[in-house]
Amino acid sequence: GRLGHTDDSAIVEAGIFWALSYLSFLTAEACGLSGIVSSLFCGIGMSRYSVPNLSASARVAVPVVLEVLAVLAETTVFVLVGLAVWAYCNQPQVY
Repeated sequence: GRLGHTDDSAIVEAGIFWALSYLSFLTAEACGLSGIVSSLFCGIGMSRYSVPNLSASARVAVPVVLEVLAVLAETTVFVLVGLAVWAYCNQPQVY
């Protein structure tokens, strides 16, 4: 069974799910290891152990929350790359 109660708050469960996933990345980076590999194995482990223990409403909310966070992160990267290209192209030419 489930060890804790979140009073059927799917957003709280989704937040904890994301925070624990990000914590594995931060821990690996702090130890000088690969955060990407840590995130990969964390995802494998969480799909096996955490997802079955989510409430029914959280099983719907977690993918939605993670998709929103992924879109926001991707948009941020593209905006920053676009600004960097713009700044590089608009530099004064020094010969």
